[in-house]
Amino acid sequence: MKEKGNRKVQLEKISIPAGLDNISNTINDVLSIENGKYKNLIKIISNPLILLSSFEKVTKNSGYYSVGTDNKLIITVDKEFFVQLGREINSGIFQPKPTRRVMIPKSDGRLRPLGISCSVDKVVQEAMRAVLEFIYEPKFLASSHGFRPMKSCHTAINQYKMQFSCVTWIINMDIKSCFDNIDHKVLADILCENISDKGFMDLYWKMVRAGYMFQGTHFPTIKGSPQGSIVSPILANIYLHKLDAFIHSYKESFDKGIVKRKNKIMRNLKRKHTLKVARKLNLISVDVTDSEFRRLFYIRYADDFIIGVDCCESDAKLVMLDIQKFLNDILKMQLSFKEIIKFKHNKTKFLGFYIKGIPYKERPLSVNKLGIRRRIVPRPLILFPTEKIYRKLKETGFVKYNKNIFKPTSLRSLIHHPLYNIVEYYNSVYRGIANYYRVCSNRSLLNNVHFALKTSCALTIALKMKLKTIRKVMKRYGRNLNIIENGAKISFVSIGIWKRKSISKTAVYDPIENFQKFTTFGLRSKLSKNNGCEECGSKEDLQLHHVNPRRNINKNLDFLEKVRISVQRKQVLLCRDCHNKRHHGN
Repeated sequence: MKEKGNRKVQLEKISIPAGLDNISNTINDVLSIENGKYKNLIKIISNPLILLSSFEKVTKNSGYYSVGTDNKLIITVDKEFFVQLGREINSGIFQPKPTRRVMIPKSDGRLRPLGISCSVDKVVQEAMRAVLEFIYEPKFLASSHGFRPMKSCHTAINQYKMQFSCVTWIINMDIKSCFDNIDHKVLADILCENISDKGFMDLYWKMVRAGYMFQGTHFPTIKGSPQGSIVSPILANIYLHKLDAFIHSYKESFDKGIVKRKNKIMRNLKRKHTLKVARKLNLISVDVTDSEFRRLFYIRYADDFIIGVDCCESDAKLVMLDIQKFLNDILKMQLSFKEIIKFKHNKTKFLGFYIKGIPYKERPLSVNKLGIRRRIVPRPLILFPTEKIYRKLKETGFVKYNKNIFKPTSLRSLIHHPLYNIVEYYNSVYRGIANYYRVCSNRSLLNNVHFALKTSCALTIALKMKLKTIRKVMKRYGRNLNIIENGAKISFVSIGIWKRKSISKTAVYDPIENFQKFTTFGLRSKLSKNNGCEECGSKEDLQLHHVNPRRNINKNLDFLEKVRISVQRKQVLLCRDCHNKRHHGN
């Protein structure tokens, strides 16, 4: 038994099985389609090969080491464990345990529930997630970017940048507690449209109805998918795929016209060669009130989505009402917020950025070879949320707010750490901000964040080394805060790190290729490759020899660090006889 805070954690310690082949071949052999629906999903999930691969994947995530309601943390398991677990799943005996609910703070000060599943449940959920992704990933639309391979917030912002140039109105809608309000029956009906497997659906119902434990009391789950569950993101994407498909079909009927008609006043002035008068009147060459031309664009990241329309305001309001009706009637979801804004004059928030169009008067002019001046249509703006970032830096102690000005300050909690670690920590903070906001149109404002963090770092070093002023710190360590400790050198990260990276591109997703990546095995699966004993070459009765015994791990480390070192120890593949000889010093 190990102590983790006030909780007792029981570690299961066993060895690993031998003889794993390529898992994608197993899936292709077992998975079948009948009348357009997938069958034999439960056979895939209950396959020991799939379960071992799922175990390999979840143990690489640090969240795996948070224990559930059974207080057990499974580090390594043997072949019989997976075989027995597969039998329980296939026969319907397997029963998921309730999740352990904890409340974590959100950026707006409210609390968000997080469900922590038991170790065995995480393995089964990962197997379910992999199979569902194999089936549904090719069906998802390009407008969906959340929790998908080769997709990210940057790919969503890239789509916005490429499509929203001519948008007139932005429809901003927020689903009320999306994960907590997923209707189990509606989701089951959606799954049954593509899946015909009673065993899998029984496992689904057990998962969503397992309930949760909070402050020692068990609560049933009537609706919702617990945030923190491995299978929740893919289930939410499958659920909201209905919304994607609805808006995609709605767009086909909504869009009309090829180009906007010409502005009659502008055209008459051109004929009279009085373009100077037209420019003074700020006339546009096209008729923005053309009711015979409409366009709709849609982007979704998880439960956060925006809709851009190029039409009149009444049509935009009709679009918003139709989508709200679909969410209420079909998906049984409510909106907590909705608004329609004039895109070229007002900004709105999306994925932590501010987005805004460019008014006609602010669009740059270009002159062609004939000397004719024209307004070009630039990409829409992606604005850096300066005040939001500085507020966050203030909450974490990097800056202070004094007389309506944010000023850098020292971070006293770091003064007991080595100088190398202090600079490394500040670098990681700036890299995180710069890497995410490097796609902004006004990303040069990141220079101000760099200055604030670098000054705060210098003040922290001055406090630690009793140098009193930044000038003395710069004199001793240089302008880039060059630190050398034990032969290792580090300096404060360059101000223009964001200049060396461009916006992420959306790649074509291949589920077979992803399964090849999904089935790569680490050190703990040497037995699965079945390469034979490294001493005598025998392939019978193989075992893993740990070069570094667990007793040699530093007892002063915290629990999770000891678990990580224990899992990642160097291993040698030996047969039983050679393993015994190695332990006896032969």
